Amino acid sequence: GGTTLNIYRDVLAATWANWSWDTDVDFAATDNVFAGTKSIGCESLEAFSGFMLRNETAINATNYSQLRFAIYTPDHPSGFPPLLQVYVQPSDSGAASTAALVEPNEDEWTVVSIPMTELGNPNSIKVITIQSLADEPLGPFWIDNLQLLP
Repeated sequence: GGTTLNIYRDVLAATWANWSWDTDVDFAATDNVFAGTKSIGCESLEAFSGFMLRNETAINATNYSQLRFAIYTPDHPSGFPPLLQVYVQPSDSGAASTAALVEPNEDEWTVVSIPMTELGNPNSIKVITIQSLADEPLGPFWIDNLQLLP
């Protein structure tokens, strides 16, 4: 077995940067936390907005079996649960991996574990994206304990 890579656990790992679009992001939110003392507070401002993190260098994805994170979405005014897609990219302009569809529970933390097989077994990961598939702003949501697991 290898070592878990903590991308976010109370703090964003030093080599990662926020590349989100149409989304306000707070990496030190304390109003809704899954574990530890902080989480990533997000506010989706537009339809199809995305939470995106980019690492300085590509990671060897073959060392990991799954991408895992916790997400909290409040009840959405539309009455429909949020539908998200998660995908990775090997470089800044690299083709996106197969997208894994995620439908988190509302008004509670949902732990999402995505096997690398669901992402098309990428060889390397430089960018991780969690994107709303809603044709309207998703509103607030929180992400915590974002990790790659061996």
